Amino acid sequence: MLVAVWAQPAYSNDILRNINEFTLIKKYLSDIGTSYASHISKNVGDDCAVYSSSSQQLITTDVAVAGVHFPKNLPSEFIARRAVVAAFSDIAAMGGSITGFTLGLSLEKINNDWLAGLRKGLKFVAKQYQVPLIGGDVVKGPTQLAVTVIGRAVQKPILRSGAKLGDIICLSGKLGRSYLGFRAYQKDKQLNAITKGYLSPEAKVTYGQCCAKYVSSMMDVSDGILQDLSHLMGASKVGAKVDFESIPFASNKDVSKIIGFGDDYELLFTVGPHKIKFLRASLVKNNMDLCEIGVVDGKKIKIDNLPKKISSLGWDHFS
Repeated sequence: MLVAVWAQPAYSNDILRNINEFTLIKKYLSDIGTSYASHISKNVGDDCAVYSSSSQQLITTDVAVAGVHFPKNLPSEFIARRAVVAAFSDIAAMGGSITGFTLGLSLEKINNDWLAGLRKGLKFVAKQYQVPLIGGDVVKGPTQLAVTVIGRAVQKPILRSGAKLGDIICLSGKLGRSYLGFRAYQKDKQLNAITKGYLSPEAKVTYGQCCAKYVSSMMDVSDGILQDLSHLMGASKVGAKVDFESIPFASNKDVSKIIGFGDDYELLFTVGPHKIKFLRASLVKNNMDLCEIGVVDGKKIKIDNLPKKISSLGWDHFS
């Protein structure tokens, strides 16, 4: 049994002493998901989290910045949900299970109502995925959340670089729920069936685990389907032939904006033609399905029936 000690401090901070950082930690950031922490011997409240493992570990970090990844006036409950799920999605994209997560929190000032909302969002996600918050850090600065997730491979880690010529290119579901949810939220500042796509997205963790035994490459679609298709094929050094009309969208009226917006957490993957029927059978057992959108082919990406109105390949932080 391997025992790993993670060097992420369990909420230490020298900057916010005058506003009682320890009370903040105890009140808002402790005892989140602890009922799912049987594998963790030390978590929030010590210098490091300590956990036991006998399998390959997966580690990823996502940073969510106010004014970039979420509006500055977005309720903190949904900031928490979005930030954590974005990081969880990276574990899903490798077919893994989630062990725990840490939170690096930067705050301009202490606001108890804001922190109460943050805690509510963290507890929601911890319960939904049955995963504990095991540590992190708190500092004074521009509002942002840095979420580090520790997971483990269920089979072997699914990389982006395994696609083979002749593999079928698939998506786990419809794209655009985040954009449609964001647009609806601008008009109706409430959580409902439509705004949920933006305010409370879902990481396809179970779906990714179903894929682990069968697919050759996989990633999540967070930067837009065209951008991420390029990333996936580029990592495998292959090309693709895709029929744009086969890509499922939540709304066919907003395709250009959906692609430019990104922020979906569906899974994009490749699977050998001899394995796809077995994968589909595994997904059906969990009331899931897949959508075939193309095939791995040649060295370049060719997209048939691409609308001329497409003006953006997807999300890029520096464009």
